[in-house]
Parts: sequence; C-alpha cells; structure tokens
Amino acid sequence: MLFGAVTEDTWRSCGLSYRRTPCPPLFGRSPRGADDLDAEEEIATIAARADADIAAGRYVTVTTQADSDALHEAAMNRLRARIAAGDRGR
Repeated sequence: MLFGAVTEDTWRSCGLSYRRTPCPPLFGRSPRGADDLDAEEEIATIAARADADIAAGRYVTVTTQADSDALHEAAMNRLRARIAAGDRGR
C-alpha cells in the first residue's frame, strides 16, 4: 500500500475524532458520540438565552461602523470596570 492504512490510532494522534459509524441511515438518526450531544445541548442553551434576551429587549442593532465602534467601546469599558473591581470572570 502506497500511503499505509489509516487507523484509529492515526486519527487520534492527529487530534481527530474517530467514529466507526457507517453512512447515516436514510431514516432516523445515526449513532453519535457524547461530545456531539453535549455540543448540541450547549448550542440549544445559548440559543434559548439569546431568544430570552431578544424578547426582553436586551440587544443592540448595528448598522454602521460608528454603531460597531460604539458597541465595542462600551464592551471594553465594562470589561475595564470589571477588571478594576477585581472580577476574574464567571
């Protein structure tokens, strides 16, 4: 064989996920790893929080470069204030 066999160890040594799943079936869901399911739950949680923020009016519409600059400056000012107060994160 010219290039050798690609094995599970080869995939993992490259930091890739290796799953022994065939092509997905035509109907239903294919088997998925726990990491995929965790990521899906995290995305759903973020989307739900975003929907709640929008419903509560906690959003900003950015249409110009000036809007973007003002939003960035406001975020940086909040960050600087948190750092000055000794807040290390969540």
